[in-house]
Amino acid sequence: MGKAINIIIIFCLFVFLTGFKQTGGSTSGHGGMGEIAAHDGIVVEVIALEGYTYVELDLKSEKMWIAAPAFKVKKGDRVLASKGIEMRNYYSRYLDRTFPVVWFVGKVEVVGKDEVVARPADAAENKKVASIKSPLIGTIKKAEGGYFLDELFEKKKELAGKKIKIRAKIVKASGSILGKEWYHVQDGTGSDAVLDLIITSKDKVEAGRIVLITGTLGVDRDFGSGYRYDIIVEDAELIVE
Repeated sequence: MGKAINIIIIFCLFVFLTGFKQTGGSTSGHGGMGEIAAHDGIVVEVIALEGYTYVELDLKSEKMWIAAPAFKVKKGDRVLASKGIEMRNYYSRYLDRTFPVVWFVGKVEVVGKDEVVARPADAAENKKVASIKSPLIGTIKKAEGGYFLDELFEKKKELAGKKIKIRAKIVKASGSILGKEWYHVQDGTGSDAVLDLIITSKDKVEAGRIVLITGTLGVDRDFGSGYRYDIIVEDAELIVE
């Protein structure tokens, strides 16, 4: 029973923590996923496990492994996937294999000859998230005495473990996981793409709202099972504005 509960918890974390961030850019001419696809390649190898699928993609310039909750795919298919989380030197105890690099992704589309199939587990959720646009640069003011997200990433070492304040937009709310509410927030900052930060809180707020966030900045936080973050704001207080 305990093992089953652990599997469910890991699966829930996987679905949430590999959520994509919407940048407004386009990496493919394909409709829908093409507008946010970070990985676009041809399948050269498939490893199907119970509950998970690992796929090696030929991206022309290089080959890359991605992994997601189980989906149907075969060699020769074109796969479009959201950015997800990069894991280096990732060891899979189920495969007894170490991957130099594997991306755990939250949305996958398999493009066959005449069809596009969205992975059922995430199709409805990602459709909802896609409708919540990233804030434009300059549309969200810096919190008084606080920081923009790009400043948090730049100053993470000196701010580690300290109380910080930011103002941002919730672009994804995934409900309660391990007794906390988990959110993706953005404020429009970032050089090449809009930065995305994960927040945990006991406060429940719907996606799309602008919030004032006060919490502790965690740096290099490792939740196990491959879920590690450069920065994360934990146990935050959210005030809707």
